[in-house]
Amino acid sequence: MKQSGRAYLPQLNPVIPLSEFLGSARADVKYIAHCRSSAGMLPVVPASAKPSWLILIGPEGDFTDEEVELAVSLKFREINLGEAVYRTETAGIIACQMINFINTRK
Repeated sequence: MKQSGRAYLPQLNPVIPLSEFLGSARADVKYIAHCRSSAGMLPVVPASAKPSWLILIGPEGDFTDEEVELAVSLKFREINLGEAVYRTETAGIIACQMINFINTRK
């Protein structure tokens, strides 16, 4: 945390069912990342907006169609992280780096 100069301690919450989380999720920008080709890439959000981000990363084997449909019905936008398929534990790190990169370019 200290090495990056942008230190903050991430918060880990107890595990809850996905449907419960989706119904209570609060963020300015909400996405569900999955492997289907219909999903778009992360958009550029003006840095001046400084939104709070929430990106759902699925389990091994991806989200089910029903899970994606539920998220979309609750105003989550579908995205993918490109052509490669990543391990679940890697995908979250990649998503964070992608947000940082596309929203801090000059």
